Amino acid sequence: MRRQPAGQFLPQPYEQLAAVFKREGLESEAKKILIAKEEDPARLRQMGFFRRAWHDISKVTICYGYKPLRVLWYAGAIVLLGWMIFCTANSFDLMRPATTLAYVRNADAASRMLPVSYPAFNSPVYSLDVFLPIIDLHQETFWLPHGDSLDRGHYLPAPVRWAWQLFVAILPWYMWTQILVGWLLTSLFIAGLTRVVRS
Repeated sequence: MRRQPAGQFLPQPYEQLAAVFKREGLESEAKKILIAKEEDPARLRQMGFFRRAWHDISKVTICYGYKPLRVLWYAGAIVLLGWMIFCTANSFDLMRPATTLAYVRNADAASRMLPVSYPAFNSPVYSLDVFLPIIDLHQETFWLPHGDSLDRGHYLPAPVRWAWQLFVAILPWYMWTQILVGWLLTSLFIAGLTRVVRS
């Protein structure tokens, strides 16, 4: 396949061989040939930086659209990681209502109470809600990480206090990162299913 003129990329030999395999019912072999077409060194040399970056991301996540279900493993791992992070944050009272107006007015200014109708925080559902674009599971809308507890661990030993402060500081950034990765992987999954990423 790759005994082509130096510096040239000709997709036709790959596509013709893949078509032959498909006619013989060898779908797996045909898929391998089409994946090899995407990885042809001459083809890669013709790509600019951004196109190559997108090409590499689609290779790792959905294998150029030939294995779109592979992205579900990445999605599951990220949602699981988010579940653990947001659960830990909630246990340290870092997950708060998105607005202070959610609290019920109370004579005791120090006490904070939420109305019974306010959705309870659920860390696995929250992680899924942050990850999935468009779909609203009524967690991200009502709960946000808050960093106002940055100095709460002042009584802790120095290494533990630094770890605490680092966790509090990166928590919002992690949430934003998970949102962006959710958009990216969801887009790749849809593109893979609809064969948009295949040339």
